[in-house]
Amino acid sequence: MSDREFEIELTWQCSSCSGQNRGRDMACSQCGNPKEERETYEMPADVAAAPAVTDPRLLEARAGANWRCRFCGSSARARSGACAQCGAGEEGERPAPPQALRFQPARAPSAWRTSAWRMPLIIGSGVVAAVIALAVVATAGLRSSRSSSMGPSPQPVVVAPAPPSFHDADASTSGARYVHSIEVERWRLVEREGFAEAKPADAVDPREKGERVHHHERVQQGTRTETYTDHESRSETETYTDRERCGEDCRTTPKSCRRDCTNSRNGFARCKDVCTGGDRKCEPRYCNKTKTRTVTKRVPVSKTRQVPNYVQVPRRAMYYAWKAWDWRPERSITKQGDGYQTVWPDAAEVALGSNLGPGEKERERRVANYTISLTADDGGRHTLGVGSLDQFQAFEGARCRIRVHDSGRIELVSGPERIALPTASSSSVAPSASSAGHP
Repeated sequence: MSDREFEIELTWQCSSCSGQNRGRDMACSQCGNPKEERETYEMPADVAAAPAVTDPRLLEARAGANWRCRFCGSSARARSGACAQCGAGEEGERPAPPQALRFQPARAPSAWRTSAWRMPLIIGSGVVAAVIALAVVATAGLRSSRSSSMGPSPQPVVVAPAPPSFHDADASTSGARYVHSIEVERWRLVEREGFAEAKPADAVDPREKGERVHHHERVQQGTRTETYTDHESRSETETYTDRERCGEDCRTTPKSCRRDCTNSRNGFARCKDVCTGGDRKCEPRYCNKTKTRTVTKRVPVSKTRQVPNYVQVPRRAMYYAWKAWDWRPERSITKQGDGYQTVWPDAAEVALGSNLGPGEKERERRVANYTISLTADDGGRHTLGVGSLDQFQAFEGARCRIRVHDSGRIELVSGPERIALPTASSSSVAPSASSAGHP
């Protein structure tokens, strides 16, 4: 809550004689000099103890702040139409010469007041300087607001490239090796065993080998008693604690007052006493109360029941042996050597279809493996596998570019490119070949 508004009187100190004056005084009560603008009004040391102004003649301070004469620099009341010292109007009209007699020669005006004619020039220069300063501050504020609204300038994100997991190198062929194999399979009778469902209809020479366990079957043999846990609903009375309102607690907040005063810049200050507190506040009081209630609970109960009892019973069936026609690996003949001139095992070494029994036959399957040895310009030695004979022979006396991975894997990037045509003296030596046969 706040009380009525009222006025208190301030004081000011004369800059000429240091005399203390009341706010109502427009001239020093000791030396008679009029109040200057720089002689500011001061609040009482104890604002709360300052008396309120009740004189109707002094309450005209509500009219507003004092104004300063542009010619003599004296302070004038807000309701005064002319300066009390020189007679100049508030809008700056120069006074008539006879009114200059109002000044008392015995009073000692301050130094700046003796040169009142210089004031318009000084005031004009100050106005120009203030306008320039305001323009500089406004420009700096605008730049700051634009910078803050746009946010910080984005900084480039530098991402370090991941180190490569390989390197490329130029290489020359330093060797070659080939492996030619002929795999021979024979169509012949093969021994088989199994139960009746596995024996084919065209089985040759089927024979019974007696009964064996074919599978196990799950068969019930009586019952057994099983104990299990079930849940049943039961009503029970339980005690619990509840909170109920049982009254209220009241208190009065302490009252606190303070005086707020605003300087009216006319020798007086407008004040009001602002008070808070003094209110009565009540809060409900709650108490614990013991009560009972009926609740339904699920209670575990042990029960028994009869369940089937199962056992695994072996089931037997007749087991058979027989013969069936099928392709089976027979032998492998291999030719291998170094160089680019390759050979395969000849027909005499393969001997396809020899020593066949009744109903038997043979077939062959050719398998080739080619490997190139490379020496890189950086001194590294590598081995590269190729898939065809044409590609294999294209590496003779050639260079290529390879990619060496950190894992050891070699990959062909480009080439092969021949660097010189082979001559009769530099042709490859006939490869040494070895053959192996496996009956």
